[in-house]
Order: sequence, then structure tokens, then C-alpha cells
Amino acid sequence: MKKALLLLVVIISTNIYAQKEANIWYFGRNAGIDFNTSPPTVLTDGQINTLEGCSTFSDENGNLLFYSDGITVWDKNHDVMKYSDGRPAIDLLGNPSSSQSGMIIPKPKSTSIYYLFTVDDGPSGPGQPGRGLNLYTIDISKNGGVGEVVDGPIPLSGSLADIWSEKVAAVRGTECDTFWVVSAVNNTFHAFKVDDTGVNTTPVISTVTTTTTARGYLKLSPDGTKLAVANQLGTANLYNFNATNGTVDPSSEIILTRVSDGGPYGVEFSVDSRKLYISTVSSFRFDLNDPPTTYSLFHFDLNETDIPGSKSLIHQETGFRGGLQLGPDSKIYVTIPLAFDDPRGDDPNLDVIENPTAKARDIIFTKDAIDLGGKLSTQGLPPFISSLLLPIEIIDLTSGEIINNQDRKYCIGDTIEIDSGSVTGSGITYEWTFNNGTTTTTISNQPKLTLNNIDPSNNGTYTLTVNLTNNCGEITKLEGTFTIEVFAPATASSVPDINFCDVDGDGFNSFDFDTDVTPTVLGALSSSQFEVFYYFDRADAENNNTTNAITSPYTNTTAFISEDIFVRVHNKDAVNACFDITQFKLSITALPAPTQPVDYEACDDTTNGGDTDGFFNNFILSSKDNEILGSLSAAQYNVTYHISLSGAQTDNTTDRIDKNAAYRNTTTNEQTIYVRVENRANTDCFTVSEPGTSFLPFKLVVNPLPVLTNPNVLIEQCENDGDLAATINLTQAQINISNNHTNETFKYYPTQPDAIADSAEITDPVNYSANNNDTVWVRTISDKGCFRISQLDITINFAADIVYDKEFTACDDFLDADGNDTSNNDDTDGITVFDLSNAEIEIKDLFAPAIRNDLNILFFENETDRDIVTNQITDIRNYRNTNIPANTQQTVFVKIINRNNNNCTGLSKLFIRTLPLPNFDVTSPQILCLNNLSSIEAENPDGNYNYEWTRNGDPTVIGSNQTLDLTRGGSYQVTAINTITLCRRSKTIIVNESIIASVNQNDVTIVDDSQNNSITIDNSSTNLGIGDYEFALQDETNQIVVDFQDSPKFENLQGGIYTILIRDKNNCGVAQLDVSVLEFPDFFTPNNDGVNDLWNVRGTNSFFYPKSNISIFDRFGKLITSLQIDGEGWNGLYNGKNLPSNDYWFNIELTDRNGNTLIRRGHFSLLRK
Repeated sequence: MKKALLLLVVIISTNIYAQKEANIWYFGRNAGIDFNTSPPTVLTDGQINTLEGCSTFSDENGNLLFYSDGITVWDKNHDVMKYSDGRPAIDLLGNPSSSQSGMIIPKPKSTSIYYLFTVDDGPSGPGQPGRGLNLYTIDISKNGGVGEVVDGPIPLSGSLADIWSEKVAAVRGTECDTFWVVSAVNNTFHAFKVDDTGVNTTPVISTVTTTTTARGYLKLSPDGTKLAVANQLGTANLYNFNATNGTVDPSSEIILTRVSDGGPYGVEFSVDSRKLYISTVSSFRFDLNDPPTTYSLFHFDLNETDIPGSKSLIHQETGFRGGLQLGPDSKIYVTIPLAFDDPRGDDPNLDVIENPTAKARDIIFTKDAIDLGGKLSTQGLPPFISSLLLPIEIIDLTSGEIINNQDRKYCIGDTIEIDSGSVTGSGITYEWTFNNGTTTTTISNQPKLTLNNIDPSNNGTYTLTVNLTNNCGEITKLEGTFTIEVFAPATASSVPDINFCDVDGDGFNSFDFDTDVTPTVLGALSSSQFEVFYYFDRADAENNNTTNAITSPYTNTTAFISEDIFVRVHNKDAVNACFDITQFKLSITALPAPTQPVDYEACDDTTNGGDTDGFFNNFILSSKDNEILGSLSAAQYNVTYHISLSGAQTDNTTDRIDKNAAYRNTTTNEQTIYVRVENRANTDCFTVSEPGTSFLPFKLVVNPLPVLTNPNVLIEQCENDGDLAATINLTQAQINISNNHTNETFKYYPTQPDAIADSAEITDPVNYSANNNDTVWVRTISDKGCFRISQLDITINFAADIVYDKEFTACDDFLDADGNDTSNNDDTDGITVFDLSNAEIEIKDLFAPAIRNDLNILFFENETDRDIVTNQITDIRNYRNTNIPANTQQTVFVKIINRNNNNCTGLSKLFIRTLPLPNFDVTSPQILCLNNLSSIEAENPDGNYNYEWTRNGDPTVIGSNQTLDLTRGGSYQVTAINTITLCRRSKTIIVNESIIASVNQNDVTIVDDSQNNSITIDNSSTNLGIGDYEFALQDETNQIVVDFQDSPKFENLQGGIYTILIRDKNNCGVAQLDVSVLEFPDFFTPNNDGVNDLWNVRGTNSFFYPKSNISIFDRFGKLITSLQIDGEGWNGLYNGKNLPSNDYWFNIELTDRNGNTLIRRGHFSLLRK
């Protein structure tokens, strides 16, 4: 039985600097929540109304002390606190639009003094100074216990107030009674030490490589080891922090986000300091009239070696920037408004990361988790001293996880071990109490709690209380709570393996696990209380990954598969606690698919009845096994042979043939054999050879020996030199050996013993050198391989020649060497067709009329073939000569044979010559530019030819010269004719039309003022022309920014004036068109480095926009400057003075040449580095 444990976090309560000091929050538009209850209670009495920054602080019992937006301080009664001189505290130097407008620190060893650090949002207008970081002191004992601002402001920014960031964070120092308050400016972090003597206004300064921008949060991890900072105009960075001396380690810098992730804003650590969360926004949105933006929330695992590589997107929605804040319940609270300053887009709820210490895949993000009771959250949440939120650890020793605050589900019989973790101090005491819903009982005074063999009587709430004096002498009380529920355990009964024989042969089958397997798995368990799931992967079964559960009925996806199925049974009320796993193997056995065997054939033998009785005594059936099995494994399948179909179907051993012993057929000439092929692992899975199926029985066949018509044959040969020795074609005797010679093969041997033994075979019987009266022996073999032997006697006679010597000519043809129309056609190979039928008539006319009808006139390509009468030219009307150069004479050899007794009559010869075709070249294909007409020609002719031109298969001759002028494309054929031989050759020239492109503004789509500026030319039809075009882009300095490409689209463009170049790939010319791509830059840096020194609208000039109005304002609506459309732009000066880094607004009206007006308003940042 398996048990799954939930990750929980522990609630702590102490009487000194306890978590309850962070229990009351006021933020947004009069919103608030109270963590003194669980879940937290909504507060609607808050007076704060802030776009971003806020701060709140309570006493050790969770009672509100005061809160602030950075300008005003409200006391616990929600009245404006006063200065010591009676003035209302409504003019502090922070700002509600600062990301973190305030941080409250209690003075160590004091019960009444608190320090309020404020941060503003930069200069309020041109010529106005920034206020930076300031310090105020509040004495809560004053004014009847509601407090007064007794000191401040004390400026902490020095000369850097104008450029100070909107960031501040705090953490307990490692020294007793100390805190560190950290803020940032430029590329430096300033850490101010707070102890029982007050605030040291001389900061510890750490310099790093990355410049901090104004907006975005700064947080320190609860354990004081890490610092994370979000720069909305840049990146989010992580550093190591030293809580002993307040330094930030510059060498530890890790850049966590990229520009593509959006601008980082919110930052928060998990309570165990092992996970980090960063929120980003895609761009700026002032109000709901502006385009929507995208909010993204990322998770980082700080335990990983590659922390940036651990980045996981855990939530994304349409939204603006928002803060993240760790709560006293160890959850992280999230605010996601829709715009910067628009109550319609503020959020009436808070979202929650329920389990921030978990891995990214297990994170639970609850949207709209807290209803704010009609109040609204904006961009900020109150920051606290991060170490206030650092809990005691209570550890489940089985899993090593920290637990608290949620139900723990276990099974009857489990043993639970819980430990308090590491606690330091003196006078430590432990008390475990158990509340069963009725009474509370103390059950242990040890750090570790062990519950053995639990049952439902253990259901209830368990609380650990630890009392101690810490190392700083403070009396501290720590508490942690969790609950237990106990359920019936699950036991999965074993399931036998499923072996299925697939009779339809496709290798697939549907299995109903729910009906056929689940009852077996459940056994005595109730199906109303327990449920069963099936998986392919054990990890999925262990983790109850129902997304990957097998759906029943299940059909295998791979034919004939053998796979493990993992079965999970669990208690429906404790799915992740009380479950068990078993498994079985599902195998689909292939119905054997044997190969059809051929008949088993043998030649009749002389045993028991002679070589004509139709019986053979030595059939070995096992020799057919491999043929029948084919690709089947002999280790998996067995083959048996039977004399009857029923015997094969039933595997009847009485008619099974011993396949390894010699077997004699039982019926004359042939016998049917039935085959059974069965799966050795599943003998019910078998195939039988059966008539009418694809697997048929085979036959034992006894083949007869050849029948010889003449065992002694004479062959006569003619020769012309009188020595009675010649090369003989022995195969001419086959017609006289057997009447079935066309269906038989023959082998020749010098002696009879060689013929019997099939040794010393004459390898070239067509060219056998013989003398008069020689003898050879012949083996005649049937088409079944059976043979008999006969004798062949040779006679050689003398013959005379006849003179003919006539020459035949023909033009070369455009066919291949065999006379077929194929890809190998060639009209220069010297091969063509000759009609030699007149030669046969003319040669016969040279003989006496009485014997002409007895003569065979045979034609051969060489003298050797003529001598042995082989490779005869049979079709003399359509003879194709062999490969010989054109215009070269070739000899054809003639043999005149008297049909009676192969007597010799004479020899002769004739000549043939192939005439070459006209020779010239053409160039194809060619391009005809319709904007620049041209001509085609027959190139490099070898002689004086006549010409004929035709087009597109029309036989009409359209030209008779060597060249032809063109007005249109098409398939042109030119034929050259030799004026002497009249041989003709035709060639084809393909002429394709093209033209220079025609383009105007209607053919172009421009997407500008966007994240991805682009230009797209419409090339979907022939609107540009019939050509094949490629596209390039040139900027206004005539530099190519995108070289020629097939795609008509250019993306990721900066704003500017561009020239589109459209080039015809067939060299018919290049067309051009000027276009405008608008871009409103997000920032500029007027530091005279030559890069982004000026701000102007990109992609405009007076040609494209004859009328324009470009105005720039500060954030308070004051007009700073107006720009000319053809001017250089704004240099960051106002009345000759540098304006500070800040956001500035623009209002732009552009009217194009067609009278269309474009109106844009937005903002950009001036950054001084």
C-alpha cells in the first residue's frame, strides 16, 4: 500500500516580532484583509487610495498600529496621524504611485518607536527636484496611544534623489536586535542598518553591473540570503545578500528574465526562500482605452544549478502589472489590474498562489481567491520585513516535507512520525495537543510525535507549542497546527496475465477492463468506496495521473503488442493517501500467417517398380519447415504434416507424418499433404492449410522422366576450307532428340560416364570445336529437372561461296538501340532499321529455279554466328544494325542452306550504311520578356540545310529561315533537312513568357506601431505580373536591410521609410515602391553617444504625411515641445535644460496624401545613464 503526502506550511505565533505584525493589510482603493482569521477576513474600513505603493504594521498580537501610502499616515482608528506640532501627516515625501512607497521597521528593544522609510516616484515635473528615500520616526505611545510623527523627513538619497528608484525592502540581520533596510539607485544598492540605537544613515553601498530602473519591486528572502530586483524597463536580477554586513555580492548576479518575457514588476520569495516568483507585463496601458496588455507570472527554483533555466510560466492572462506579497499563512497574494489608472480595470479580488514552496508543475494558482467586499486592488500590496514571515519547521519524517494548515489524509494501520525540526535557544519546552472536535488533550512533551497503527479515532487537529528564550534573550512562543483524517486502506488483488489469440489477423482487439478485470482487482473491496484506473506507466499510476489513464474499453495501438498494464485502486475519499498498485501483462498473440509452400516434387526412381511407376521413396517433409514458416520464428511456431484435413485441424497424431523420416507417397504420381502451424505458447492459436483459403495444402509430386524419340542423333555441318574441322552448334540436334524439346533443357558431355555423373559438361555447346565423325553425349532434362541420356554423332562437309556484295542505306532514327521509344532514344548512334527482304529474293535468283524453294537464306551479324548458325537475323524487313558510327559500312553475313538433310549450299555477304541526320544545336527553355521581345535560332549547323518552323504541334510552317522572331511564348519545333540525303532532324525549343513586375500601394499591406512591424506584398495571384518574382527591402540610406528572398513578407522591422525591390528571376527587370513603416519608440537616452539620442516618430516625412502635429507633454500634461515631421526630433531639453529620467507623453496626428488621419497618444521613457 502506498501513501502520498501533501506539502504544507506551518502557522507560527510568538510574542516577540511575531508573524502577527504582518496580519493587517491596507492597499489599493480602500481595500484590506485581516490574517488574524483563517481564511483571512475582508476589511472595508481602510482610508488608503493608492495606485501602487503602501505599507502597514501591527503589534505582536495582530492589532493594527498604522498604515501609509507614502504621503499620508493613518492611525489604528483610520484617522490621519499628526506631527508633534499638531499638523496632519499628509505631506510625507513618498508617493502612492511609487512601486514600494513605504517600509515600516520597529526599533529594536523599544515598545513604541517605529521607523517609516518612504520612496517617491521621481521629479514631479520639469525643474522640480526628486525626493528619493526619506526616513520618519513614529512614536506609537503619543497622542493617547494612536501615535505621532515625531521626526523627519531625514533624506537618505544624498545627491541622487532625482534618479532614486521606487524600491525598498527589509530583513532581520544576523546580529541580535538588527534589521537591514535596502533600496537601490543606478547600479548600486544602499543598505541601512537599524538597531537599538536607531537608524545608521550612512549606508553600506554595493556596486553591481546592472543598472536599476525606477519601477518594479525589490525583495529580500525570508532567510536573508537572497535579494531579487525587478526593473520594468530591463531585466529581473538575483543576487546573494549578506545579512551580517548588509552587502550585495556583485559576482553572484543572475539575470532571470528576457525582453521577450515582458517588463518585470512584482517579486516575491516563498516562505522557505527556495522558490522565487516574478510577474511581468507586455507593455504599458494607461487606461482601458489603450490596447490590452498581457500579464505573466513566472516560477524559479533557487535549488537548481541553472536557475534561469528553471523558469516556468505558471499563469498568464490579459492584465497590467501587479505586486506579489507573501502572507502570514505562507501563501503568496497576487493583484492583477487591467490598466495603470482606470477604476474600471481595477480588480475586486485578490488571486493566490496556494503552495508557493512546491515545484512548478504542482503549483495551485487560485483566481479570485479573496473577494474584497466591493473594494479594489490596484498595482501594489504592502511589503513587510521578510523575516517576519519565516516559520518554524514541522517535518513529516516519512517524506521530509514541511507540513501545516491542511488536512493530512492517511490510511488505517499507518504509522506517522512528525518532528519539530531544528529549534535554537534555551529553556525549550514542547507540547503536542490533540483536539478531536470535542476535547483538547495533551499527548506528548517531546519534539517528535509518533502515532502508531492509526484508525479513525485519530481524526482531529494536532498543535505543537514550543516555548523558548532565543539567542537574543527574547521570550518566544512558536505554534504549528495540522489535521488528520484516517480512511480505509486499498489493496489491489493480483490479476492473471491476458494472452489473446488474434483470429482476424490485424493484431488489434478491444478489451473491457472495467467489466473483465476491475472485479478481480477489487476483490472484497466495495466499488462504491474504491475505484480502479489503468495505466501504461507505473509513475502515472503512482501519481494518479488520470490524464494518461487508459480508457476502457481499450484497443491496443500497436499490432501484436505485449505490454505491461499497471492497475491503481484507491479510496475515493483519500485518493492520494490510500492506494495500491498491481500489474499484469497484456499480450496479443498473432494467429500464424505461414507462407504458402510450393509442391514437393521429385523424379520417378527405379526403386520398387521402375522409373515409370509414379512413386518416390525419399520425401523428407521437415525440409519444407523453413519455407512454410517464412518470417515466423521456429522457436515460437511448430509445423506438423498430416494426410487428412481433419487430422490437421485436430492435431490427430494417428495421421501425422513423421517429418524427419523418409516418406513414400501413397497414391500414384501425387498426394495431398495438410499442414498445421501452431503457436508454441498458445496451441489454441493455429493455422491449417485448407482448400478455399489463402493457405492451401501442398502436393507430393512424382514427375516422369523425358521421353526420347531418337537415342542416337546425327548432326551435319558445312565448312569452306576443306580440313573437315569446324565450330559446331550442338543445340541444332535438339529437335531430333525429343519431340518436346522446346519445353526441355539439354546438357552436353564428351563421354557417356561424364553425362551419367553430370561432370565435365561442355560449357559452350553453341561454339563446340569438332572434327568429322566425333561423338558427344546429351542429357535431356524436363521442366521438372528429370533427365535421360542420348548419343550425338557429328559429320562435317565442304561448301562453296556466292558473291552478292550489295549496299543498303537508311537515315538514322530517334529510337533506342532496341528500336523502342524510351528515355535512351538517340538519333546519332548510327543504329536504324533496314529492309533486307530484296536481298533474300536476289540471292535465291542466283540459283537454279528447281532448288530455289528448298533454300533457306539466313542473315548474321558476324562470320562466327553464321558458321554455327546462331543469333540469326530473323526479321529481315525490320533489321536494326548494331552500334556502329553513322556513315560507316557494316557487313551482313549470309548462309544459304538446303532444307533437305542440312546439306551445304553456300556462303555470301552484303553491306549496310546508316546515314547521319542534320546536326545543329538549340537552347531550351528560353525566356521571352514581353517588355523586350527577342528571337530564337537553330545554332551551329554542320551543313547547308533547309528549315521548317512550327508552334504548339500545329503543322503549319511559320518560318523557313535559321532564325525566328518571337511575339509570344510556346513550344517551337525546328526541322533541318539535308539537301542531299533528305534526312531530317527536329528539335524543340520551349519559350516561356515573363515580364517586369507592376506594383502599387494597393498591393502592399503594412503592419506598424506593433510588437512585430511587417511589410507584406500581395503575390497570391498575377496582380504583380506573370513573372517569377523575388523580393528585397532597402532603407532610406539605400542600404539593403533584407536581401532578395522568395517570401513577399518582411518582419521585425524598425520604423522607417523603405523601398520595396521586386526582381523578376528571369531577368526581365526590377520594380520599386517606397513605403512608410511607423514606430513610436518606447524610450531614448540623450547622452550624446550617438545611439537613441533623439526621440521622434520613425517612418514619417512630409511626402507620406503632408500634414502633421507632433506634441510631447510631461506626466502632468504640460507641453514640453512640438516636433516638425522632417526634423531631427526631441533631444530631452526644456528651455535649454536637461529634463530628468521619467515617462513623457505624446499626442500625434498624421494626415496622409489621401486625406486619411492617424491619431496616436502614448508615453515613452527618457533614460539618463
